Amino acid sequence: VSLDGLASALLAQPRQALPDPRLQRALEQVDALLSGKVSAAAVAEAAHLSLSQLERLFSAKLGLPVRQLVLWRRLRLAIRGILLGNTLTHAAHGAGFADAAHFSRTMRSLFGVRADRSLRQLTVKLID
Repeated sequence: VSLDGLASALLAQPRQALPDPRLQRALEQVDALLSGKVSAAAVAEAAHLSLSQLERLFSAKLGLPVRQLVLWRRLRLAIRGILLGNTLTHAAHGAGFADAAHFSRTMRSLFGVRADRSLRQLTVKLID
């Protein structure tokens, strides 16, 4: 299977809607706040939940606490920016990291790779 074939197959798969509208609202709020401070209280308010309900919902439905999900979303946004040609610093700031070093440390701790070396060597096709 070629990479183009794999990309086509992935794009052809229907995306499943989130069954819980509160979770959908929470994720939309997380994404809206990513470039700055993501307050769990603001996310909970947007989803019409208490903070403890939000944490339970994220853990039950997504398998991650709010804070960890925010980190993953930031990583995804920063990596996308780099792959689209932004500098490491610009991509890191755009995704809400304090600086490029913070982004790099996060990449290394989660994936064991250095962002400045690993991401520049990739040839990828984004299939959002």
